[in-house]
Amino acid sequence: MTNLGRLLQVPIDFRKKSSQSNKSVASVNSNFHSATKGTVRPNPNLNAELAARQLNAAFQGVKSDAVAIINILTSHSNHQRQKIKRHYKILYVKELEIDIANELGGHFRDVALSLLQTPQDFVADNIHKTLKTIRPQESVMVELLCGRSNSRIRLIKESYYKKYGRSLDMAVKREMNSDLRRLMRILLTTEREETEVNVYQAHKEAQMLAHAGVGMRYGTDDAVIAELLLRRSYSHLREMFAEFQALKQHPIEDSIRLDFRGGLRDGLLALVKAVNDPVEFFTDQIRAAFRDPEPNDYQLIRLLVARSEMDLANIKDCYVEKYDSKLWSIITEETRGDYRRILLRLLGY
Repeated sequence: MTNLGRLLQVPIDFRKKSSQSNKSVASVNSNFHSATKGTVRPNPNLNAELAARQLNAAFQGVKSDAVAIINILTSHSNHQRQKIKRHYKILYVKELEIDIANELGGHFRDVALSLLQTPQDFVADNIHKTLKTIRPQESVMVELLCGRSNSRIRLIKESYYKKYGRSLDMAVKREMNSDLRRLMRILLTTEREETEVNVYQAHKEAQMLAHAGVGMRYGTDDAVIAELLLRRSYSHLREMFAEFQALKQHPIEDSIRLDFRGGLRDGLLALVKAVNDPVEFFTDQIRAAFRDPEPNDYQLIRLLVARSEMDLANIKDCYVEKYDSKLWSIITEETRGDYRRILLRLLGY
C-alpha cells in the first residue's frame, strides 16, 4: 500500500476547519441539482381511473388512437402512471402492458412500455440488456447508476433479482471483465456517504492525491482513488475534484488517463464527468445516439425516458449551447410517425 493508501485509513479531525466554511460550501454542493428541471411533470388533475378508461378506449377499433395514448402517457409522472396501471388491471383484469404490447408496434411500443415501468425495473432491465451486449459500454453503466441513492440502488438490485433470478452482483461477476467489475463495484455500492460535504476532508483528500503521485504513471496505488469514488458522496467528490485541479493545475481526468487503462479508465472518466456536470454528460450521451448513419434508438429511448422527469429541459438547453442545433430538430429528422410524436412530447413539444 502506498503512503496515500495508509493516510486514507487515518480518521481526519474535521474540527480543525471552521464550521462556517464547511456550511457555506456544503450548501452550494447540496443545491447542485436544484436548478434542474424535467419536461414531464405530475398532472395536477390526476384521475387515474378515467385515464385507464381512456387508454382502453384508445385500443378499440381497427387502429389504436395513438394520439390519445401519447397524450395520457406523457402528461402524467411515472408515479401517476403506476396508479393508472393499477386501475387498468382492476377495471379490465389484465395488465396495461399486455394491451400496449399487442396494440402498438416498433419503437413507439418500446417508448410506451418503458414509460410504464417503475424506475427500478427500468434501470434493472437496461443493465441486463447492456450486460448481454458483446462489449458492455462503461458510459451506459455510469448513465444508469451514477447519482442514485443507496436506497435506490437497493431497489434496483431487488428488481434485478426478482426479474432474472440471480443477484446483480453475480451477473456482473459472470458477464464483465475485471476492469468493468471494479467500475460496477463503485456504481453499485450501497455504502456511499449521503451527508453534506465536509470541505476540510475533501480538500485534505485532494491534497493527498496531489502529493502522492496521482497522474504520474504507476506513481500511486490506483485502488486509492477507486476507494474514494466508492465511498464518498457525489457532492464531496465534486469538491475534491475542484481542489485537486486547483492544486495540480489540471483536471483529475488527466491523471486518470495516466494511471488507469482500458475499460476502467473509460468508466472512471465517464463517472467523473457525470459527477461534475451531469447535464453535459447526458447531453453528450444523447448526441452519441446520432453518431452513426442510423440513430441508436435503444440509447435514445433509454435517455429520454430516464431524464424526462429529472433534467431533460436543461439537457435541451445544453444541446443547443454545445452543438448549435436543437434536439427536437435532429429527432424530427431521424425518426418517423408515432415514434417521433412520443419522443417530441417527452421533450415538451
